[in-house]
Amino acid sequence: IKSEFWARIPANFVYNITLQGYLNLAKNESSILNDCFAPGGALKADCVWLKYSMEEVPAFIDEDFMTTKDNYLAGINFELSQIKFFDGRVDNYTRSWPDVDIELRTHEDYGVQIKKAVHMLNDQVNSLISHESESSKQAKLIYEFIKNWYTWNGHTGKYAELGAKKAYETQKGNAGDINLALVAALQSAGLNADPVMLSTRNNGLPHELHPVMSDFNYTIAHLNLGQTKILLDATEKQLPFGLLPERCLNGKGRLISRKADESGWIELKPIEKRKKLFSINLKMEDGKALHGDLTITSYGYEAFDRRVEIINEDKARANHKKLNIQSEAILLTDYVVENLEDTSKPLVEKIKIEYDVEVLDPSTIYLNPFIIERLETNPLKSSERHFPVDYGAPLETTYMLNLEYSSTYKVDEMPSNVALWLPNKGGRFILSLTNLNNTITMTNIISLAKSVYSPEEYHSLRELYNRMVQIHQSQIVLKKQ
Repeated sequence: IKSEFWARIPANFVYNITLQGYLNLAKNESSILNDCFAPGGALKADCVWLKYSMEEVPAFIDEDFMTTKDNYLAGINFELSQIKFFDGRVDNYTRSWPDVDIELRTHEDYGVQIKKAVHMLNDQVNSLISHESESSKQAKLIYEFIKNWYTWNGHTGKYAELGAKKAYETQKGNAGDINLALVAALQSAGLNADPVMLSTRNNGLPHELHPVMSDFNYTIAHLNLGQTKILLDATEKQLPFGLLPERCLNGKGRLISRKADESGWIELKPIEKRKKLFSINLKMEDGKALHGDLTITSYGYEAFDRRVEIINEDKARANHKKLNIQSEAILLTDYVVENLEDTSKPLVEKIKIEYDVEVLDPSTIYLNPFIIERLETNPLKSSERHFPVDYGAPLETTYMLNLEYSSTYKVDEMPSNVALWLPNKGGRFILSLTNLNNTITMTNIISLAKSVYSPEEYHSLRELYNRMVQIHQSQIVLKKQ
């Protein structure tokens, strides 16, 4: 109902005070108490008297599409910045970002490791790029080399864990080891590369106004190719050049440049979507049996996740387990995958499909056209949401169905065409069906154009999901002529 916090702080102690979360303060008051602090004798200091409160604070519910809950829980953070002593001395506890930049460039487990790795990798890098003069192609060759040489041990870390020499010899390391080596290899080729410190999605957002080193738990590489700025992470072997793992898409990162005036904050934005295309061709055989083929083409983050799933599991098991098949009557066979190793291309999966439609009355066939990836429930459960919906990357799913039915049947009913749009070009849901020459053609597009939707956009987004769930339960009805 009401939560209140009071603080009385002697003026000798200076704090950086920041509000955390998405709720507003009902009370935010400050006043001065004269001579409230007297540590000894005639020495006295005033105090600042702070009063904060929140009212009608809702329960926090851990929901889908969010980063760590620590980003959303309401709170006030006090960080000691400075102590002013009565004899005139001043001790500073909060450093400036330029101070941190200098420290990291000379840190034994950060800047020093880059310098060691530059010398260690020089000959190998020169040999690797000797026949390539174009900077972007050199960078891709170096990225592929580092990505395939090292195996990530699963540990995050902004600093090197093993160090340049041991990580290279053992061909493994934490995120700091691998990506500092990547920076070094790029620098060895004469490319403009520097490290970027960041906080992963499950670690919370870093403070930007003043440095809190414990906020950061990861390092990636920043490559400057003239007008093109590229962020790189070599920890995942299935990641294509220029695509950051989703765990890194969290607010901003801090570029630690060799040139002091170029250090600063950079946005950690996805450059690609989580995109997939389903293409299904079905033909009716004996009035109830459908057979044909299914092709799934995955791009961006969808392709990365799918590659990891397939490589870590038996291909056929991964296929059946992950496709969200809507009926036990659907049989998938002859599974083929293309471009599994070539991350520069979309991942393509081709499957034969057989579907025995349930027929209660021989004269009528009911068929839900969304046989795969049907949206059954709304993932946005709460009626209200006080923090953003965070997908990490924009989403896009295209579902295309061609259904050739027997000439002994006619279409009695099929879903109506629909076009729904979110405000401010935030997304769309398109459903289009045609019936021509005994063939039903359906196209369904679900596009969420933003990575993050604000609490103000939540109701529109939730209502879009509600409509999509309703439409995905629609039926095509075929009646015997």
